[in-house]
Amino acid sequence: MTTDSLQRSATTELASRDEVKRRGQVEALVKLLRERMGQWVPLPEVIAAGGCQYSARVHFARHKLNLRIENKRESGGHSFFRLLPSEPEEFLFPAEPVYRDPEEGAHR
Repeated sequence: MTTDSLQRSATTELASRDEVKRRGQVEALVKLLRERMGQWVPLPEVIAAGGCQYSARVHFARHKLNLRIENKRESGGHSFFRLLPSEPEEFLFPAEPVYRDPEEGAHR
């Protein structure tokens, strides 16, 4: 093996280790938020689950896993996160039934 191929191999191995670590952090973060569904979870607990790059893990969960994660910041700088059900209640139970005319395909 040449020096170049050894460096590429080492870089690839490190990248896959990092990916495994990131995936594990996302899984731990999502597990924590699911266990506390709808409850505000303090930032120190989020960091403990998602690692120091918790913001990137939250972003991944929001945008790649399509999870509804909210955050808030209270006076004193305390931050919290919570997971909401994926389907907002208004989509599950619309206020008014939607009727589709098979002839027109229109909404009423």
